Amino acid sequence: MSGSPESPITLQQFTDLTDRDDLFETLPNERISQLSRSDGRVGFSNSAHVLKATGITSRRMLRQTVTADDLVDELLNVLLPASNHLRDRTTILLAHSHCSDTAARDLALRAIAQHGLQESRISAFNTGCTGFLQLLQQAQALLAQPQPPARVLLLNVETPETWHCAADRQFCGLVGAAATGCVVLHSETGLKLHSLHTGTAALLPTPHLVNKPLFTRDQTQAISFRGEMIRRTVMRMYGEGVYVHGIERLLNELHSAADAVRKIPGPQPPVIVPHQPGGKLLRAFRAVARQSYPDWPILNHLPNRGNTISATIPAQLANLATLMSEQTALQLTHGQRIILLAAGIDMQRPADHLRSGRAILQYHAVDSDVSAAVGQGSH
Repeated sequence: MSGSPESPITLQQFTDLTDRDDLFETLPNERISQLSRSDGRVGFSNSAHVLKATGITSRRMLRQTVTADDLVDELLNVLLPASNHLRDRTTILLAHSHCSDTAARDLALRAIAQHGLQESRISAFNTGCTGFLQLLQQAQALLAQPQPPARVLLLNVETPETWHCAADRQFCGLVGAAATGCVVLHSETGLKLHSLHTGTAALLPTPHLVNKPLFTRDQTQAISFRGEMIRRTVMRMYGEGVYVHGIERLLNELHSAADAVRKIPGPQPPVIVPHQPGGKLLRAFRAVARQSYPDWPILNHLPNRGNTISATIPAQLANLATLMSEQTALQLTHGQRIILLAAGIDMQRPADHLRSGRAILQYHAVDSDVSAAVGQGSH
């Protein structure tokens, strides 16, 4: 039941496909170490070196016969209503990050043909790390219209192995493939959206950093994640610049969110669900954040997933109850407040801009009992 336009906007029915062995295969640190030394390059010396540098034990890439189209199909088969009436009143928002500015739209067009969708009912975005928050902002605007859709599906499909070089130490050990989905609608139950903000800004000159682009696109000979030499356009990263500015943006978003979340009553401390860019940045962010908010748990989904770009936050929400149980002294209960934070590449202006965002959610359960529709694990 979608509820009335006067009902709160909530997030429900989270789906995380990333642990599906028929869709993804695991890239352990041993393989990353080998790939980083491909073609005689100086890379990671061993798996322990990869773990120390990235904070990641394993990440995923698509199985050889699987494509991004298959991930979209699987998500739509789970989340798209079977009824023609409900299909016509559903809007789909797709985030798919890529070096190619047309890759996301091309993926959406193929989904339109595969599922017989109205073209006006699906929009695609090349978003980067803040992609989930950007989709959520779009959904919020759609549901505020005089004649809103009955529901909005958010699909986050990331396949970074198709636009990175596996021998690039800055990226190869960090990124992982993933696919998540959720439903946003007017309802009294689920994760209620209290506030949301995303934005992008040019970086100010920082004296101790070399003045060089944060991210660049480079068409070159590259190593695929299967060890093949190929020619492709890849993304390059200036790690130190991203590290320094990324921490600053995440902390700024946290401080702004903290001012707002304190005005929302809840039974226990809020839980922070951050984007997971890499081990070093996440450790530094957590260390500084705990000085101001020592009792607020910060979830860590990085070791067995890696940086899954726009799918990182929704994957944590899909597994929220499990992560809270394993990593905090808290249980997911009615009234729980959740802070979402993200900062990273601005895909439209990658050289000298970072995009960041924040959102505050609150869990509303049925009859104050934890609902299986939210945060119980992957489906």
